[in-house]
Formats: sequence, structure tokens, C-alpha cells
Amino acid sequence: MSPPWCVFNRKAPRWISWSDDNPGRRYYRCSRARTDGDCGFYVWYDPEHTTFMSLDLHNAVWELRSKALEIAELKQINDLLSSENKEKVLVLKAQEKDLEEKNKQLVLLANKFSSGSRCSLFCCGFVMLLIGLFFGLMLGVM
Repeated sequence: MSPPWCVFNRKAPRWISWSDDNPGRRYYRCSRARTDGDCGFYVWYDPEHTTFMSLDLHNAVWELRSKALEIAELKQINDLLSSENKEKVLVLKAQEKDLEEKNKQLVLLANKFSSGSRCSLFCCGFVMLLIGLFFGLMLGVM
């Protein structure tokens, strides 16, 4: 079937109605529909649906609309969670950097103490030797 022509001799495109009364029903309408040049041409392509078909299509349309709303809500939640996760990742990276810096400081302190403890042990041992000699001499003199 070739498409009909409107009052102004323009080829009328075929559309699909998603209204509550005629869901999924195809029709022809002037190519300048909803503009100042609309001639008002309108003719149905499909016959009128049976009650059963109308209800079935109506339910399918509403189910699709509700799924679309659900998907939009889930996308918003996903975007929000993604944003929160990005913020948490940044905080964790900052904390990790801070911990690495503190670890470097602890390693330096540990190296200082470990190298300083040899000297301290030697000095303590030498002082103990001198004290022992001093007391030994003092006891020997008496």
C-alpha cells in the first residue's frame, strides 16, 4: 500500500499511536502535523483493535513505561553511588599516601635507633668498665 497524500498534495508519513486509547495502532498524518502548515489530514492505517488486543497493548505500554521509569531511577542511583565511590577512592588514596610518608619516617627513625644503639652499647660498656676499675682501685686501696 502506498502512503496517502494530504490535502496539500504532500506525502503523509505513517506514525504509531502510543495513546491510552490506541496503543500501537498505526496512522497517516500530514507531514506538517503540529505546525502552522498542518492541513489536518489524518487517517488510520490499522483497523480498530479488539478489546483484548487494546488491553494487551495498553498493559504492555504501561509496563514499558514503568520499566523506563525504573531504569531512570536506577541510573540516578548508580550515578550517585559512582560519585560517592570516586570520593571515597580519593580519600583512600590520600590516606595511603599519608601512610607511605609515615612509614618512610618510621624507617628513618628505626635506622637511627639501630645505628645509634651500637654506639650507645659501646659507650655504656666503656663507662661500666671505668666505674668497675674505679671501684676496684678504691677497694684495693682500702
